[in-house]
Amino acid sequence: MNTGERDMDVIGERTDYVFGRSATAGGAGDPGRPTAVGVLHGIRASLAHVFGSPDLEGRTALVQGAGWVGSVLAFWLAHARAAVLVADVDPVRAQKVAAQVSGDVVPPDEVVDAACDVYAPCAVGGVLSAETARRLRCRIVAGSANNQLAKPEAADVLRGRGILYAPDYGINAGGAIALVGVEQLAWTTPEVDAALVRIGETLREIYARADAAGVSTAAAADALAEERLRPPDASL
Repeated sequence: MNTGERDMDVIGERTDYVFGRSATAGGAGDPGRPTAVGVLHGIRASLAHVFGSPDLEGRTALVQGAGWVGSVLAFWLAHARAAVLVADVDPVRAQKVAAQVSGDVVPPDEVVDAACDVYAPCAVGGVLSAETARRLRCRIVAGSANNQLAKPEAADVLRGRGILYAPDYGINAGGAIALVGVEQLAWTTPEVDAALVRIGETLREIYARADAAGVSTAAAADALAEERLRPPDASL
């Protein structure tokens, strides 16, 4: 958190094992935009699963965290005609982003109880405890924050309440995908964009598996990740 391409450039002065350096330093730049675009694709896939349509028009989305990723996501949500609510511990930043997207500000201590269709945590992790999950007034949790589950059981509480959870490392993968694609695989912009679209496809697979197995989406995502990482010749 709170790092950018300048920080990566400094790290790159000491090691080659760093992604996200500036273009002038040979990197792909800040991953905030592809992260936000990937989250947008994930939100659309989540809406389609819950409501039968990926359309954001007429939906309300609460973006918690008005930093680089959150502010870009708020813009795209507003561009898709969603009503946007913005929350941030910095009231000036929250107000600025809300004004840019013609949205409203929600005080940080009122986020959990705010009514919305989509709750997008885009700040610190650990925001989804069992207690929080019991209080949420949304149908979908889909944001860019890492480690959103304070404890694994929160995912089961969400499932029990009929709230669809987009597993964090699935929906927020756009930045990592773009950095590796550009810096290691020499992808073009269309190739990066196509890979970001596949984030929505992956989430749809996770949701289908969770429904079929009667488990939380977090459990289904972990199972899919283990399956993809398993060596081809593994017996288990």
